[in-house]
Amino acid sequence: MKAVLLAISMVLGLAAATLDGVIDTALANSPSLQSIGEKIAASKEAVALASHFDNPVVSIGVNDIQLDDLSDRSIERMQSSSVSVKQRIPFFGKRAEKEHAAKAGNAFLFHRLDEARAALAAAVRSEAYTLWKAERLLEIESRNAALMQRDAELFRSYNLTASGGHMGIMAAELALSKSALARQTLETEISERLARLSYLAGTSVDGVDMELTIESPPDLEVLRKRLEYNFALQAGKEAIEERKADLAYAKLQRYPDPTVGVGYFRREAFEDYLSVTLSIPLPLYGTEARKTQMAEHRLLGEEHRYADLALSVRSDFEREAARLTGSYERCRILEEESLPRLEHMFELAAAAVDTGDDLKRYIDLLEQKLQLEKARIGAIADYHTAYAQLRALTGVIR
Repeated sequence: MKAVLLAISMVLGLAAATLDGVIDTALANSPSLQSIGEKIAASKEAVALASHFDNPVVSIGVNDIQLDDLSDRSIERMQSSSVSVKQRIPFFGKRAEKEHAAKAGNAFLFHRLDEARAALAAAVRSEAYTLWKAERLLEIESRNAALMQRDAELFRSYNLTASGGHMGIMAAELALSKSALARQTLETEISERLARLSYLAGTSVDGVDMELTIESPPDLEVLRKRLEYNFALQAGKEAIEERKADLAYAKLQRYPDPTVGVGYFRREAFEDYLSVTLSIPLPLYGTEARKTQMAEHRLLGEEHRYADLALSVRSDFEREAARLTGSYERCRILEEESLPRLEHMFELAAAAVDTGDDLKRYIDLLEQKLQLEKARIGAIADYHTAYAQLRALTGVIR
């Protein structure tokens, strides 16, 4: 039933969907995730093939063909018809190391898939939070513009001839013009964010139904300990395991693989016979030693890459943690200190406008209030975006 509902939502689009619904649809529709899934399927086949022997070689031959009489096969003992089978036997341990490397490669792809899923979910959350921010800012701009328009009309009725009143009305008209430009910019950003969300979800998204609040930050020390579950680091460990197996296999390549052959020879006028052959390649030119050195360098390179990745993940975590706590503190200051203080001043100015006093001072306070409300909305959006990135860094997809 869940699969049916998901399919219906993908066909009809996601009109005002929930954030979790958009994430689920994005994870189900993503071509990049599907691409990695196909690579995993191919990797599973590689694991199954790693322990297989090479195909045997079957040879059929006719020996000692006399040109004087092609059909006479009884002239001498050397004339025979034969069938032979040859099989290369890998040296002890080679198949096990090839299988080890294939399994590590398969695990690497699984972690890369989880990493891509977490990154996609975080990207959807980030876009949705930015969309929420733009929508809330548009609401604030529209509300303030309506309020400014109403009070300007009221002020005009009190100050038809006063020069100070004329300046106040001009200030209000300028502020309304700036507000119209801001609303147009926000409407454009909303359209862009919806287009981006539609791309990430793989279907049309007309809106995301959510309401964001801010709470005390999570315990960062607990989250920091969860960095060991980071999908990129897990993939890096499997990449090192794969290189280690490649190195072990390269070292075993110093021991040649024998090829065993068995043949049956049939003769027309003489007794038939069997033959057994054993062939061994001679490692004379140092090829195997060079391959071992190549594998060692690749392993060292992978270990250095992992060390750099670990530093990068730690740096990303600390950056997002600072962004999280900073956003929380900004929002707290705005809600507990700045906005309440300005609200009282604004109420006094609004009351003055209602009695015909200075409109310009009222407009200035209204714009200050607007900036503080914008800062609060931005802090809430930044808080949730940083938290989404921290979740992805600590191995959380949904």
